[in-house]
Amino acid sequence: MAKIKHTSSMQQKIDEAIKSLRRVLEFEDRQMEVFEIASNKTFDKKHIQDIVLSVFGKSVDSKTDEVSTRMKNQMSDFSADISQSIDEQGETLWALFNGVTRYTNHTQKTKDKDFGLMFGKEAEINQKAYETMLSWLKEPSLEMVAL
Repeated sequence: MAKIKHTSSMQQKIDEAIKSLRRVLEFEDRQMEVFEIASNKTFDKKHIQDIVLSVFGKSVDSKTDEVSTRMKNQMSDFSADISQSIDEQGETLWALFNGVTRYTNHTQKTKDKDFGLMFGKEAEINQKAYETMLSWLKEPSLEMVAL
């Protein structure tokens, strides 16, 4: 939060703070639009394959010998989180994305979860999944919406 003191530049700082707040509110409105569109759009097998590839860097169809036991376990946990989100929210892109965030927020084990979700591997996974979902929506008004 910016400090604004009673100085000659006070009005300028107030104007900048108002502009900044408006940008945040506009971003939030666009973000809600993305979520609304995603919650009304169903997914197909290709969407799941794309999400798995974006999260794990491996395709669903990877040969068993190419995938470590650890990654197989992670993919199994991920699949369970996706299934739970779909059961709760239906077969929508929003549920698919929520399955990813359920996995990063609750299932993955890290020493510093807060750091990971803001700056670490979990944040990277969420961002990749979000960008993948956004690419499926292909709405012109959503072009500039990024997390």
